Amino acid sequence: MDRISEQIAGGMRRSGRLEDRYILQLAPAVGIALPPGIPIPKQMQPLGKYIVIIGVVIIVIGLIFWLAGDKLGWFGNLPGDIRVERKNFRFYMPITSMILVSILLSLLLWVFRRLF
Repeated sequence: MDRISEQIAGGMRRSGRLEDRYILQLAPAVGIALPPGIPIPKQMQPLGKYIVIIGVVIIVIGLIFWLAGDKLGWFGNLPGDIRVERKNFRFYMPITSMILVSILLSLLLWVFRRLF
């Protein structure tokens, strides 16, 4: 065990100061090997799981648009979507489509929170 690891270990065993907790969290990131007996906090583990789940959801949505994109032509042309086209001007505001997406995302997040 090197000298820095011994100093960190000795200080951590004697006090539970806030600075020491930060050292515990940063030690693996800067390459300091902590001796056995000092727990490494696993606060980032749930965040990693959520990032992977969000990535999988984005991939699934991308595959749906890629494979069924030609069948989704109605989306964006619903009643209530505002479209103004003039000679040198175009304005498009898909209000109904945004409401539909909002409802679907709300339902998905509600189901996600119930399961996890």
